[in-house]
Amino acid sequence: MKNILLCSAMISVILFACKKDNSTTQPNKDQKFPVRIAIDGFTQTSEDFDDRKKSSANAKDAADSLADYIQHLYYLVYNNSNTLVKRIDQTATDGSFGLILDSLAAGHYTIALVGSKNEVYIGGDPVLHLQDELVYFDFPGGDVFYKKTGIDVSDSVAIAVNLDRVVGKLKVQIQDAIPASVKNISIQPTTYPLPPEGVSAGIANNILLYSGTSSGFSGGAGFYSPYYLAIPDSLHGTTNLAIEIYVLALNPATISVIIRSLDASYGTITEKGVTQVNIQSSKKTVLKGNLFSDLPSESKGVHVGLNNPGWSNDTTLVNF
Repeated sequence: MKNILLCSAMISVILFACKKDNSTTQPNKDQKFPVRIAIDGFTQTSEDFDDRKKSSANAKDAADSLADYIQHLYYLVYNNSNTLVKRIDQTATDGSFGLILDSLAAGHYTIALVGSKNEVYIGGDPVLHLQDELVYFDFPGGDVFYKKTGIDVSDSVAIAVNLDRVVGKLKVQIQDAIPASVKNISIQPTTYPLPPEGVSAGIANNILLYSGTSSGFSGGAGFYSPYYLAIPDSLHGTTNLAIEIYVLALNPATISVIIRSLDASYGTITEKGVTQVNIQSSKKTVLKGNLFSDLPSESKGVHVGLNNPGWSNDTTLVNF
């Protein structure tokens, strides 16, 4: 049985218009053409990513529901100057989810489409003078799909676009028992090799929508912040704690991952750095190991006992 997962969503983008007459005159700048974008179902096979399993027969014949993978759909249109001219947001509860109706004047445009399991933030960056041009992600994140395409609108247009998954999944499994002093565990993906002390670096958490690129900005902006998982008392003493996060991976990358256990004041108790970690979209990377091996435990440290705690038969008597 093959594992089934969404590797790409087929988006049928149909732009159409009927001219008022059969003349060959160019449309005026105020004339707009209807735009219809339909997001179809899909079936693809790949390595296990989200633990969805179906029979091979269903894989061939049945299209997965779009809402099984994404709950939010974002449609953004940029003109030839990369200025946003239209944005439409949809959620899976909308009756028209997966069908976008728009109209555009004649010209060249870049259409950006983002589909996500969780709501994402689309905004700008004041330092770079960007507005509504970046989509940001944070941990633990969720499934995300993205595609940009250029179109020239002057008459009826019909194109098909594959919307690609742009995240990989990182699973950290801590195999040894969690001590009672641990109140939080943090996961911090960062660069490989590790940056020098005091240097701001990390893994970019954004996509510039009209270009399909990502980057960090000055002062540490544009990077993922560490993911913090609170450890309740019920998890103390447990083993094989599993933590999963989604990491943006527009291209395959080699990163480092810093795993820390923290006390109630977020002071570091233990820390492990794992280097040369491969991250790729639609792939799951699993890190397994012990985080608390350097801590004293019941099997380590100084144990105090008594030799022959019973009283000896010979007793020394002292009279006074």
